[in-house]
Amino acid sequence: MPATLSIPATHESLSQVPQWLAGLKHQHGWSRRSLFILQLALEELLVNTLDYGYRQARNVRSPNDHQIVLSVTTTPNDIVLTIQDDGAAFDPTQHTLQPLAASLDEANVGGQGLRLIRHYFDEIHYRRDADHNHLRLKLTR
Repeated sequence: MPATLSIPATHESLSQVPQWLAGLKHQHGWSRRSLFILQLALEELLVNTLDYGYRQARNVRSPNDHQIVLSVTTTPNDIVLTIQDDGAAFDPTQHTLQPLAASLDEANVGGQGLRLIRHYFDEIHYRRDADHNHLRLKLTR
């Protein structure tokens, strides 16, 4: 049975996520590496969802009217993270990554979150259903 956390679509709610993940690490015996990857991915994905996915919705309704639902299923070999939100449609599997800068002097701050997620996760699946984004990430333990 998956562990689930539902949070309001606000930046303030993001503080609940690391504690929830830490509890799951302890319960399921995840490695520190697995916890780090999940925390990094969720921070990147959730901040972008709030900043971009709900940008237009903030003008219409209160952010507290929107929920983001996280679920995690742990098997002996994998950790599967699912994120569901009702923000604007965005398929990270179809987004083209910018080329890496040739040097640190040429590099811009930010813009590497999807590259990190594609690097760390073994499977990434996206679908849009009933005005909701469903992102499923599989991490081999």
